[in-house]
Amino acid sequence: MPPSTPIVKHLVLVGGGHAHALVIRMWAMNPLIGVRLILISPNWQTPYSGMLPGLLAGHYESDDIHIDLRRVCTWAKVRFIESNVLGLNPHEKSLQLSDHPDIHYDTLSIDIGSTPDMSIPGLQQFAQAVKPIDLFYPRFQACLERCRTAGSLKSEQVFRILIVGGGAGGIEVAFAMAEALSDMDSKHLSITLAVRGSELLVGYPRKISHQATKTLHKMNIKLVTNFDVQQVKQNKVISSTGLSIEANELFFCTQAKAALWPSLSGLECDERGFISVNPKLQSLNEPAIFAAGDIAHMQANPRPKAGVYAVRQAPILFENLKAHLLNEELEDYIPQESFLSLLSLGKKKALAAKNKHTLCAPVFQAALWRLKHAIDTKFMGKFKELPLLEMPLSSTINPALIVKNEQLQIKNHKVRCAGCGSKVGNSILRKVLSEVMGVQTFSPEDAAIFNTPQTQLIQTVDQITSPIDNPYLFGKLACLHALSDAFAMNSKPVSVQVLLNLPYAAEHIQSQEMRLVMLGVTEILKQHKCQLIGGHTSEAKELSLGFVVNALPYEDKTIFKKANLKTGDTLVVSKAIGTGVIMAGQMLNLTRGDWYQSALENMLTSNQATANLFSEFGVSACTDITGFGLAGHLCEMLEASLCKAELNVNALPLLNGASELSQQGIRSSLFPQNSEISKPLSISESVSQHTNFPLLFDPQTSGGLLAGLSPRALELLRQQSEIEFYEVGKVVEGNCLWDLKLQ
Repeated sequence: MPPSTPIVKHLVLVGGGHAHALVIRMWAMNPLIGVRLILISPNWQTPYSGMLPGLLAGHYESDDIHIDLRRVCTWAKVRFIESNVLGLNPHEKSLQLSDHPDIHYDTLSIDIGSTPDMSIPGLQQFAQAVKPIDLFYPRFQACLERCRTAGSLKSEQVFRILIVGGGAGGIEVAFAMAEALSDMDSKHLSITLAVRGSELLVGYPRKISHQATKTLHKMNIKLVTNFDVQQVKQNKVISSTGLSIEANELFFCTQAKAALWPSLSGLECDERGFISVNPKLQSLNEPAIFAAGDIAHMQANPRPKAGVYAVRQAPILFENLKAHLLNEELEDYIPQESFLSLLSLGKKKALAAKNKHTLCAPVFQAALWRLKHAIDTKFMGKFKELPLLEMPLSSTINPALIVKNEQLQIKNHKVRCAGCGSKVGNSILRKVLSEVMGVQTFSPEDAAIFNTPQTQLIQTVDQITSPIDNPYLFGKLACLHALSDAFAMNSKPVSVQVLLNLPYAAEHIQSQEMRLVMLGVTEILKQHKCQLIGGHTSEAKELSLGFVVNALPYEDKTIFKKANLKTGDTLVVSKAIGTGVIMAGQMLNLTRGDWYQSALENMLTSNQATANLFSEFGVSACTDITGFGLAGHLCEMLEASLCKAELNVNALPLLNGASELSQQGIRSSLFPQNSEISKPLSISESVSQHTNFPLLFDPQTSGGLLAGLSPRALELLRQQSEIEFYEVGKVVEGNCLWDLKLQ
């Protein structure tokens, strides 16, 4: 939605299940103006369960079966919070998260699926459940590696794998395991499927069960029936009759249960903890809460836990969430009586069943797998190939969303005072300050130093517009970004004042946003033993945060300055670069979730430990790499030190994805101004064409430190293991200009 549109309600989705993924996609196409949609999920990737057997069998890669929630949320203008929900307070309409402040909602939807029932003694210690997939898949891959290693040994050793569970999930895992290890000699491999009852696939037509049993035999998978596991020990399971099965690896795909927190919060649930909902997918006792997918128990019309229901629920859930926010009538979800079930057999073959009708003869199996593949890839295509979104024709907020005493204020929000803050290029800054204050006045140090009767005081100011849509993390990031100027001068921040610009919104929304920002700020200040002594707030079109930082020099320690570079110094940086291009790619929906996560972790790493270590080693020349990029900040140091430098562009430390995005021509909006600095420099044509070259001018948010180290300091740094560092070049004799060369 347009950035100037006030937010008056929060719609929160908990869980990245199939229904919620589709709701987000529908929301992107038809948002409710004035409502912020927030997704909370413990992982930035969510798997499409229908393609898991194909992944295990080797037919798909991991990315093929996972939805990149962060990418989809960025495209849909949805706020994404990566965290676990620990509790729910329906009375206060708040969610308690594991590593994030509480989130308040106006309307809430829950689609968290189910969790494995780990109540069998020893299961959690000695076996691996198939869900969640992010824990199961690495164990599965390790199992394959161990199995192949055992098979390569010249011995009679047999690697035994046991899969427990006679439903579709357990059988598909067994078939996929056998397919993945089909290159192994059977004399070194044993796969066993243990089931509780006397036959497979209870609830399926008998023809499907019989064909699955025949296929197990054909693929050398041993079937053990009537084996009710009562205890799990290391490399062994024991049944209720005392029989045991030994195995090197144990996998369970048995009955699932609900997470505990919905029932503990007071939501009406069934006997297994699944949220009871009415035909409108609405909680029976909390009308502001909805549930879909496996976590929902449709009391009036119960259905088995299957992803197909979640997919069919999505359109009704989408309309009902919007209708609830608008106080309109809700629709009923009417579940289908039957659906086509396709059971994967591992070797790109499948069985089909619908009601009592089946297709399971070998002549049909390859075609059925192709049908399954087409259905699955069509679903995933909805999230891989995201269409270009058109701007809303109107940014008018439906009055039904707004409480009466705020309607007049919201209607006239465009006439309210607004301001924004963002960095400008080095050339503009230098030109304007020199014109206004005189050429000699411009001094590119990270902070100002002035003397008091008692001591020296180091002061800096910094303000940035939020590059991420998470106020809590932005508060932490902006604070670290501002404190970094003090660390870059080897000083200790002692106090700050805050300048906070908040987008105009309804009072309860604005209050929550400010609370989240300040919780992030105070958390960082507490970690660095720095005091918040005051501040100022105002309204603006975008969320931005500034700090006035007061710092004191350490006793008997040298203040770092840009002008202290010496010929022979090795240039060292403490963090990988590329945050500018990663964030630019994010806005264009080109940044992968893992790239974004790596960049975020990089930005949320403090420079204090690095500065302290540099100080111990006698480093005196240092700065932090921020808006002007590595090249811009290095040139400031060279100019102040009257030196020249040689950089090795092959040695530049790059964030994951930075090179890929740069090669696609992705650039930060500040890149053109930053790259102006290259015009008078001595740069060879081969270097200017290097794929890493544009990243020298990439603006960094909360970037690392850039320092010049003497040979002795470099040797001491190499001997430590406390921080990462990267050697990127040398300081050489010269006057103000610098070279880039490949080595």
